[in-house]
Amino acid sequence: MRDSAATLARALELHNQGRPGEAASLCREVLAAEPLNGDALHVMGLSLLALGDTPQAVHLIGSAAELKPSNAAVHAHLGTALSVAGHYTEALACYERALARAPDLAEAQRGRGMALMQLGRPEPALARACFERAIALNPRNAEAHHNLGILEAAAGRHHEALASFERALAFAPDQATAHHNRGLALASLGRPAEALASFDRALGLAPSAAPTHLLRGKVALELGRPAEALASFDRAYALAPQQFAAHLDRGVALTRLERHEESLASLNRAVALDASSPEAANNRGAVLVRLFRPAEALADFARAVSLRPDYVEAHTNAGIALRGVGRYQEALASLDRALALRPEDPAASWCKALIKLGRGEFREGWPLYETRLRLEPARRLQRSFEQPCWMGHEPLAGKTLLVHAEQGLGDTLQFCRYIPQLRVSYLHVDAQAVSLWRERLATLPGLKVGLNWYGNPEAEKLAALEARSFPLATAAPLARVPGVSLVSLQKGEGAEQRNQVEFGAAIAQLTDPQHMGPEEIANETAAILMGLDLLITADTALAHLAGALGVRVWVVLQAVPDWRWLIGRADSPWYPTMKLFRQRTPGDWSEVFERVAAELAALCMPEGPQDRGHPEAPMLD
Repeated sequence: MRDSAATLARALELHNQGRPGEAASLCREVLAAEPLNGDALHVMGLSLLALGDTPQAVHLIGSAAELKPSNAAVHAHLGTALSVAGHYTEALACYERALARAPDLAEAQRGRGMALMQLGRPEPALARACFERAIALNPRNAEAHHNLGILEAAAGRHHEALASFERALAFAPDQATAHHNRGLALASLGRPAEALASFDRALGLAPSAAPTHLLRGKVALELGRPAEALASFDRAYALAPQQFAAHLDRGVALTRLERHEESLASLNRAVALDASSPEAANNRGAVLVRLFRPAEALADFARAVSLRPDYVEAHTNAGIALRGVGRYQEALASLDRALALRPEDPAASWCKALIKLGRGEFREGWPLYETRLRLEPARRLQRSFEQPCWMGHEPLAGKTLLVHAEQGLGDTLQFCRYIPQLRVSYLHVDAQAVSLWRERLATLPGLKVGLNWYGNPEAEKLAALEARSFPLATAAPLARVPGVSLVSLQKGEGAEQRNQVEFGAAIAQLTDPQHMGPEEIANETAAILMGLDLLITADTALAHLAGALGVRVWVVLQAVPDWRWLIGRADSPWYPTMKLFRQRTPGDWSEVFERVAAELAALCMPEGPQDRGHPEAPMLD
């Protein structure tokens, strides 16, 4: 047999080269002949620790420490093995025995600091001193730099933590954990793109690290890349199916992708895994609101605020849901609780504005309405001017006032009626276009009734509970009213429904539904409206155009509509020729159209109302 000392020297060399399996084999040769060889037990323990057999490593290195009680390195390595096993109290004792024998042993200084940190000892300065001493003894000690970075991050000193992680990586560039923690520090410093790159480097080295996939998904979400984030969360979930955070964050990503049913399933799983999480309850409630199920969401928001009474977002979301079920006073109370915790919170202020305006409390509502400019997408889309914004109080004599549109077409049409007070003209329709369309419409028999059923889907995504469009199929009772000619005024998305309903042939298509834009509105739609007897429409810009032109218009509304239609009214103070038909049960359009059809039938009777509208549209104070 070869000399045991030479064999052990070769075993240690192999271990240091990252070949622990070969090193362990050589140690076994020595131990077969010399079972109490402390050096062989020591090196074999280190090799097994590298191979992941921590319990056996602790046993072997512990045996070596008993045989070589004066060897500081053995005690330090036993501390390392115990730390890997999570036995930090025993590990700390080992490191302190090592330092009693060799105060300048860098590995023992580093290990002692790590054990102190893991034990949560109230002396962070002591752990710091250990790491700094280890670095002073060995400036290239990557683990000591890394551990110091962890300590800095725990203290919220992310710049210092980042510097330590980068020094650790300079000496050990293939340490996945250091890349992971560097990414975490960068994310904490608001540098998500760099954090993403660091997490990618960590995953290149350790592709099965579920926590890294999870954090990568979080920064991808922050960067506005929800599909990419979802892929990361899916990987984290596959690696750790019982991990609460993977289900929670996956639900958030699915919500961003507007896959709300899938999001709800993921959040249900998160709640099942941790019923004490206020975030899981709040996020599930928010998805239920997005699915137009606000009544169900209320229990989740109540649960969230019971778990965390100062949870501003949950109080705000409760206000939104309460508004969605028409419990306005309770909604205001929830929003006021949110604002007491975070004064001028834009989301809470905005919802409060909608309720105040919907109740006709304009003096309180209008100032709050300005918070829209602090929320997306208005914050991103608003125009920037060097000149100050006119708030209605400053005198305009000798000054120029720029009036510009900053919301949708319906909002513009509704409020541009107040421009005449600034001595600017309002709306005009080309007389020749009106005459041409009246002649064409005259060929249709009976009452000429325009129909518009689908609004801009992008606008509806901006606010939950704004399911204002109705399926054309629910308007079937209108086609059964005798003495009526229906005319489609639907443009763009939704126009295809005319070819999908049984009564589609009863709806005249007189224009190209894909021809849209300012010219089309001015020269075509507005002129057609002037030739109709009535317009029946969802809450779209067309309702405002008809009202502004003085055309008789009936607007069908969801149970909790936009604020501008106020609460519980069948008329509109904005437009004297408008009548409102509200859902009596959320989501039930069929009952609405039975009422609309009955009134339409009455309108067609000889003794029915004959006034076609077109009065002077009054102003609302």
